[in-house]
Amino acid sequence: MKPSRTVESFALASLACLIVFPVIGAIAAPGATNGKPMLDAAKDYLDLDADADGRVTEAEVLQDRAVKFQRLDGNGDGAITLGEVRRALNEAIPSAATERLKQQGIDDLSLLFMGSMDENEDGKVQRFEFERPAQERFRQVDANSDGFVTPGETTFFFSKARF
Repeated sequence: MKPSRTVESFALASLACLIVFPVIGAIAAPGATNGKPMLDAAKDYLDLDADADGRVTEAEVLQDRAVKFQRLDGNGDGAITLGEVRRALNEAIPSAATERLKQQGIDDLSLLFMGSMDENEDGKVQRFEFERPAQERFRQVDANSDGFVTPGETTFFFSKARF
């Protein structure tokens, strides 16, 4: 049985979050590992707690995503294009890292990002498309579905996560 388009899209988006976002720097999806141990990823996720009440809400996650979206949307037109992703990657990736990625079979991170995030395949990543992986991640981490992610839920999720 073939996975649904939604499952495939989410899997690709998660992969893009782990590969592309850390490279771009400061735009990683909440909880992306950046090659760090999973418990560091849990701490990074809890850093999204804007009001410092000890728990993360979906609104806080989405606020973080809005800031990151604006950074990538270079011309401010409300959509991230392939060119904008390429510019961000060219500024952030040292050539040695690019060569290592190519040796691993990853030739163009910008295409990976666009292919995984552009749900409606219009050649642009709209804000809703950019937010969806973070919303999905929030729902996964919020084990008791109370609308809040606590340090315990975060530590548990990222200690068990397999990306």
